Amino acid sequence: MTWLTVSSPASSANVGPGFDSFGLALNQPRDHIEVQVKPGSGKVEVEVSGRSEYNVPTNPEANSGGLVAKTILNRVGDRFDVRINVTKRIRPGCGLGSSGATAAGVAFALNRLLGLGLSRGELVLLAAEGERAAAGSPHADNVAASLLGGFTMIVSHNPMRVYSITPPRSLRVCVVYPLVEYERKTEKMRSVIPSTVDLHDALWNIWHAAAVAAGFALGDIELLGSGMDDAIVEKARSSLIPCYSEVKRRAIRAGAKGVAVSGAGPAMIAFVKAGDTDPQGVLRDMLDAYIEAGIAANGFVTEPGEGCSATLEDE
Repeated sequence: MTWLTVSSPASSANVGPGFDSFGLALNQPRDHIEVQVKPGSGKVEVEVSGRSEYNVPTNPEANSGGLVAKTILNRVGDRFDVRINVTKRIRPGCGLGSSGATAAGVAFALNRLLGLGLSRGELVLLAAEGERAAAGSPHADNVAASLLGGFTMIVSHNPMRVYSITPPRSLRVCVVYPLVEYERKTEKMRSVIPSTVDLHDALWNIWHAAAVAAGFALGDIELLGSGMDDAIVEKARSSLIPCYSEVKRRAIRAGAKGVAVSGAGPAMIAFVKAGDTDPQGVLRDMLDAYIEAGIAANGFVTEPGEGCSATLEDE
């Protein structure tokens, strides 16, 4: 096998109180990544197509997929050259795991192409290395969701233990994001996280994280939605998220079961139970908050999705 094309999904990390642990793969949007391998000397090339304003770096050291490829080649020996072509459909810098999708897709492809036989934990750890390019340090919540699909939980880093749960079929996800630009956004958002926390806030997050995990496991959207409040990380970041309080208020008023910042933001997600509430109506109310504030924004409705999958391969 010399090349593989992978479909890799967007993801929403944290899902409220699950900082650096919880993630949710989204059915749409998805990046398409073609990875080619041939005998060589360890050279990595990256090309990116898609919307020009996304401005995704092609330097392998600055691209999450390129960094994953270099990490893997360093481990297996520089006996191959790798060429990566990314069709970028996930908007970078808005909190939907754009860099994580690319990193996950490349890790998935090279595991297959090089016959590495990596476990899911090993694959997640390698993909997480790619996040250094975007965030300055590895983090695994987005890449785990993109690789495994569904709702994912990281319960240990050493050794890496990660689990995936199939979300309720009736769960719909309303996604909104203001069209604002941040310099080194993930790094900036991590810099405001407190180094010490009040015991009550820690307990609050434990209780709510338990509700989210149990809700997904039981297929109970009311329960998981009730847990999507974060008294630590989201609280610290909320002042940096445009229209945070108003978007959240309007979504709940319109019938959403829970609302949270998606990853490091500025995107926000609202969970809706299909059949109980019209997700398009919730989406409109969330977008109205930005319109009334004079802030350009986009949004869409999707649902939980599957993880990375091979769409085309050469054997």
